[in-house]
Amino acid sequence: MRKNWSLTPEQKIDAREAYSLLGDSGMTLTSAVQIALHMNGGVSQKTPLQDAVTQFLHERREKLRGKTLEFYQQHLWAVCAIFEGCTMDEVTAQKVSAHLESLTPSMASARFRSIRALWRWAMKRPTPFVRQDVTATLSFRQPFNRSDIQFLTVDETRAIMMGCETYRHSLALMLFAGIRPEEVRSLHKSPLMWECIDRKAKIVRIPAGVSKTRQPRILEKLPGNLWAWLADAPKSDPVCNASNIRTVVVQAQVAAGYRDEDHSLQRKWPQDAMRHSFATYHVAMFADPGRTALLLGHEGSPSMLYRHYRGLTTKDKAEDYFNIVP
Repeated sequence: MRKNWSLTPEQKIDAREAYSLLGDSGMTLTSAVQIALHMNGGVSQKTPLQDAVTQFLHERREKLRGKTLEFYQQHLWAVCAIFEGCTMDEVTAQKVSAHLESLTPSMASARFRSIRALWRWAMKRPTPFVRQDVTATLSFRQPFNRSDIQFLTVDETRAIMMGCETYRHSLALMLFAGIRPEEVRSLHKSPLMWECIDRKAKIVRIPAGVSKTRQPRILEKLPGNLWAWLADAPKSDPVCNASNIRTVVVQAQVAAGYRDEDHSLQRKWPQDAMRHSFATYHVAMFADPGRTALLLGHEGSPSMLYRHYRGLTTKDKAEDYFNIVP
């Protein structure tokens, strides 16, 4: 290797063309060369962590909701600051574990999820940036408190379904199928369409472009009262006839007595109220955590879901809940 060398005019032209080809990919010329060498059987790839984060965020920008993208930006740039100057190969499980141990439980859980997402993405690339997942042997989850789960009573649910005629179809899917509000209608992605709901076969399909997790899922063996509420639904068009799902949720809150007629909040609406209600009553009704987890698209183990929701209500109450019909 030459010392004190400089680029020839031809090499400078080549470098300019290379930077032009990279465009706004977020990659440096060095990392691009390393990838090329790796693909051609050359030296092992050493991808700078900062380059990987830049490209990860760039590629996911169009696929993630705004809040999710902000979440990854916040935590991954913090990771870059902690491991400044490191390649992905130089960030070990031991180093990640030590970093997570220095954080509060809730922050460690969020940071862990971000690192895991980055490493799994990097490993699945056509030419992987890294070969080993540093989070594979780690487990940092925010402590779960069963008291955090709050759900609607049978009377509140009945009041919602009887008092929200305009949005009864959307609410039925949230309350009796456990579909997330943002999967019914979202400003950031395609709406759920009636073509996805087969009333004859009693199947609901959640397309990848609608699903929160970007993974399609099929909902079968749903409670019978759902189909009673959907009996007069149209065959096409979006399921939700409101432009914003918040409009639907606010109307539900008014009907259940959580807001007054002027929409002023009178008492706290439970977090994920309708999805938690479905999960709570479904577990009590069927005592089949695998079935409930499958309908929810739950990524955790069925046994964990069962521990969270078991005993929160009785089977009698669950029967009343799933007997709410028009």
